[in-house]
Amino acid sequence: MRPAWHRMDLETYVLASLGALMVIAIHVHGVGNVLPQTLIAITTACLLDVALRSVTTGVRMFPTGAVISALIIGLLLPEGQPWYIPLAATSLAIGSKHLLRWRGGNLFNAAAVGIVASVFLFSGQLQYGHASYLEAAPRIDYAQSYLRMEGWSFVLQGGHGWTGSTSAIVVVILGAVLVRRLRRVELVTSYLVTYVVLFVGFAGLTGQGLAVRLLLEVFATGVPFFAFFMLTDPATSPRTSRGLTIYGGFTALLSFLFRLIASPVQFLLLALLAANLVLGIQKGRSQVVSLAPADVSLAADSRRHR
Repeated sequence: MRPAWHRMDLETYVLASLGALMVIAIHVHGVGNVLPQTLIAITTACLLDVALRSVTTGVRMFPTGAVISALIIGLLLPEGQPWYIPLAATSLAIGSKHLLRWRGGNLFNAAAVGIVASVFLFSGQLQYGHASYLEAAPRIDYAQSYLRMEGWSFVLQGGHGWTGSTSAIVVVILGAVLVRRLRRVELVTSYLVTYVVLFVGFAGLTGQGLAVRLLLEVFATGVPFFAFFMLTDPATSPRTSRGLTIYGGFTALLSFLFRLIASPVQFLLLALLAANLVLGIQKGRSQVVSLAPADVSLAADSRRHR
């Protein structure tokens, strides 16, 4: 008999996983700091997605994808935000799903668009508590304090970047199942291996403590949540095994470069959007090339029938 998680359809499993992460975040950060902004995001996403879909396609259906994007936004926002920030972030995210399209598909990860745009719009208000730890030089004292490294309990609770990364071990467990069901193992493996190798080399060249550097760069930045729940978005990632491997490594390289020059909180999302853009351009070129032989044969047929 198959386990319960395998009997679920994929969308239900994603909703259940994000819901579980939301429950953990509420438990740690408080109902009032997490639930209201998430409900605002979900309500906004549903209403706007239904309206835009009705206008653009005339199709009416339950906006499951919009709910997933809204939950991710709720898990990416720092806790305790005023109502207009989740409203704006979700509106920008859902708007991008319907308006920023290329070759009939989504060009960018919607949640990443919403959060990155909101960071620029509300730069004075949208503050992440762990940013100062990532900006400072890594020292074992604050790493132990902030990541709760004593006894390796840092993987169980608190101090892991985004709200959705509150429990790193739960993110990894739920994410591993999701990646298997999505058939994105090559993507996540390529990303994580490349990311770790780059920072190992960086730590060696700069003389920084390797263990602390990796703990900070992987857990304090929310890399597990990013790799398992955002990078694997089927609408904005390749389909072939080779494409997934290349895409994962390329996004990891972008993540490393943006980490050196961009915000210590948003560098992952910026890397994802840049990778989305490159992939979209590559898909467009591939479609043009694949259509060329057909166009030539059609032209020849038309000449024969004149």
